Amino acid sequence: MAFTDAQKKDIRKYLGVPFGFYHLTTRLESMMLLVGDNATDSTQVIDWLTELAVIDERLNIDETSAAYASGSLKRIEDIEFYGLTESGGSVGRVGFQERGKMLILRIARALGVDDVLPNGDYFKANQRASGMLNLG
Repeated sequence: MAFTDAQKKDIRKYLGVPFGFYHLTTRLESMMLLVGDNATDSTQVIDWLTELAVIDERLNIDETSAAYASGSLKRIEDIEFYGLTESGGSVGRVGFQERGKMLILRIARALGVDDVLPNGDYFKANQRASGMLNLG
């Protein structure tokens, strides 16, 4: 069960490979073919990609919600947070981002490219290029 073109595109997207530079990431491309041919391994990567898509969608919804359209914080008096296991506790935006980063690193490790990828932080809002792009 090889990865579909859409799944390969998502892998490249999350690992920070720019469009059109696929010929410079030969190790990633060959590992996507190799891992994609192994049903057990490809299923694990597909599960991670599916979870990343849910996180990405959830973060996009949160960015457009009214909660993020409000002004800056004016004053804090008493703040108390629920624990994650308590009633009312939930995983917030930072929790989604951290989970997404962890999944991206797992994909990089599973494909044997964690020494050169990911390139940048997929979930960071403002990224600037800094220096040479290590593609191979």
